[in-house]
Amino acid sequence: MIPRMFDVIKEPQTVLSAIDGYQHCPLLPLEIAIKPLIPFFEDGSLERNAWIVKEGCKNPSNNLTVDESASIRLYTFNWDRSENSLYYLLNETLRTEKREKLAPWYNYLKLLLTALYRLPPTKETIFRGVKLDISSQYVVGQQHFWWGLSSCTDSMDLLQSKQFCGQEGQRTIFFIKCNSGRSIKRHSFYSGEQEILLMPGFYFEVESNSDLGHGLHFIHLVEKVPPHVMLPLPEKAGIFIEAICHNKACTLFNRQIRISFGC
Repeated sequence: MIPRMFDVIKEPQTVLSAIDGYQHCPLLPLEIAIKPLIPFFEDGSLERNAWIVKEGCKNPSNNLTVDESASIRLYTFNWDRSENSLYYLLNETLRTEKREKLAPWYNYLKLLLTALYRLPPTKETIFRGVKLDISSQYVVGQQHFWWGLSSCTDSMDLLQSKQFCGQEGQRTIFFIKCNSGRSIKRHSFYSGEQEILLMPGFYFEVESNSDLGHGLHFIHLVEKVPPHVMLPLPEKAGIFIEAICHNKACTLFNRQIRISFGC
C-alpha cells in the first residue's frame, strides 16, 4: 500500500509562497545531496537507506543516471513508520508556509526534480482518494494548489480495492485530468506500485463535485497553468563529465560520479 496516496487531507487550503531556490544548486551524487538532511533522521537510517536504494539501481530506465533514479527510489522507500520516511518529511516541509525550512532539502530536491522532469509526462486521467468526506473543501469553479508531491494511480480498480479506499464508508475520489504527471513505476523501490507523481505546486480547477450516495464523492479536477511560476524548473547542470571514482580514500570509491562545470 502507498500511505502517501491518502495524504491529500494534509494539503493546506491556502496559497503559499513559491518553491524557489533549489534550482540554483548543483547536481550532486545522492550520498552528498542528502548530507544536510542527516540530522532529521535517527540512527544513520538515511545514509543506510540511500545506500540500499542505490545498490539496487544498476541500469536505470529512461536514460536517468544512477543517482537520479536512486533519488526516486529513496523517495518511495518506506521507513519502519511512515512518519519517519523521507517522503513524509519532505512533503510536510513542502506544505509549510515557512519556506526557509526547505533550504536543507535543496540539494536532494534538485536531484529528485531533475530526475522527475526527465521522465515522459503522463497526459491522461489519474486517480487519488481518501477514506473521508472532504468534498466540501473543493467547490466547483475554484482553483487550488497541492503543495506536496502528489501520489496518484492510473488504476481505478486499485484505488477502490480494500487496501485503499474500498467500496463502503466515507470516501472522496479525485479524477484528475493532467498533462504533467510522471509515472515512477520503473524507478520505485517497490516495483509492483503503479504510482504517478504530480509535481509540488500542482495547480488545478474543480470541474465537478458529485455526491453519489452511500458516502461516495467523486470530484473531477483539471490541471491549469498557474498565474505565476510557483515551482521553477531545475536549471541545467551545464557541462559535465561522468566517470567512476578510483580514489580509494573517497566515500564514492568505485561509484559513478558526475563532475559539473559552470553550475
